[in-house]
Amino acid sequence: CKPLVPCMPPVLDWCTYDADDCRSVDGGDECQIRCKHPFVGAPGIGTCAIGNVDPGREMTLDLPACSCPDPPNPPEGYIKVNDEWVCD
Repeated sequence: CKPLVPCMPPVLDWCTYDADDCRSVDGGDECQIRCKHPFVGAPGIGTCAIGNVDPGREMTLDLPACSCPDPPNPPEGYIKVNDEWVCD
């Protein structure tokens, strides 16, 4: 028998996602993946397979749909055109 081990931490864009809860997840357990500020969105979930014995096994990820809201006060010299910020 091989010992049960946590799944490998997810490889993500750490500038967009906060997946600190997913650094060590045992088989059959879940972790929450959140949007990192200033991004917003409902949290997602990472799941490690039940009975995992492979330390290199990746989690199954259901990533949040993170978006970045417009700033409340746009920086001077910028305007929004077709959902993109451009120089004024």
